Amino acid sequence: SGITFDGFTESSPSLGDSAVRFIRCLAHDCGADGFLAQGRGVTFRQCVAIDCGSEGFRMGNAYSGMLKNCIAHACGTGFRIENAMTLFGCAANYCTGDGVYVSGNARLGTALHDCLLHENGGYGIAGAASQQVQLYSVASFGNASGRINAANVNALVDEDPITADPLLRVPNPAT
Repeated sequence: SGITFDGFTESSPSLGDSAVRFIRCLAHDCGADGFLAQGRGVTFRQCVAIDCGSEGFRMGNAYSGMLKNCIAHACGTGFRIENAMTLFGCAANYCTGDGVYVSGNARLGTALHDCLLHENGGYGIAGAASQQVQLYSVASFGNASGRINAANVNALVDEDPITADPLLRVPNPAT
């Protein structure tokens, strides 16, 4: 793996949700996972995984963490989430597998906000627990296998993000 953090577990003393932060880190041409995190409260901000052979970001036993404005480009799978995590403004593009893969251990607390899943070899979002993922303004298109592979996805993506934001609305001249 490129960058590995084997952090705090439930039996370890808690240092809070912001115990460990990776900011503007790059994992490039890794033979396996670009970033592998285990433990609670791990935060990745503006990190990039490029050409990593396995997952760009693998959140192993990590939970209660966050990925913000992170990019997985041309990796095996963009993001593999194995426990409750939140992704804000993240993108997975041109990965050979799925953009986001959510394993069976992920809890209802996994959410994607304002994410882009584009031109991946598999699905935009897939996995045994993908039906538990909360989706908010997620764009998933151009993926080889389809947009979302899940039954009963708890999706809140029916609003157009442009018209849903009052600051971005364009007045209709006909009214």
